[in-house]
Amino acid sequence: MTRPSAVPGDGSFLLQRAQPALIGLSDGSLSTLAPVFAVAFATHQPTYAFFAGLATTIGAGVSMAFSEGLSDTGDLTGRGSPILRGSITGAGTFLGGVPHTCPL
Repeated sequence: MTRPSAVPGDGSFLLQRAQPALIGLSDGSLSTLAPVFAVAFATHQPTYAFFAGLATTIGAGVSMAFSEGLSDTGDLTGRGSPILRGSITGAGTFLGGVPHTCPL
């Protein structure tokens, strides 16, 4: 079995940077909507919905960072450093959820 090459232009940027960022953005968007709308509907208080969304976004970002970082060492698949990949995914998750935390 051969190890994937890290030659620029072979798709490693997409695999190591773009894919984790897009995964994070989509997860952040989807995982933040339900708690924000549930709290807004239940309390009719935009401030409560904001704090629920903020807490959800932070929690989702940390969770995704750890799960992505621990999922693969990157040695066999060529996906790059787990710490960098986890950081990108966590930041993307946080940024994907931030727009949903705005008071309704």
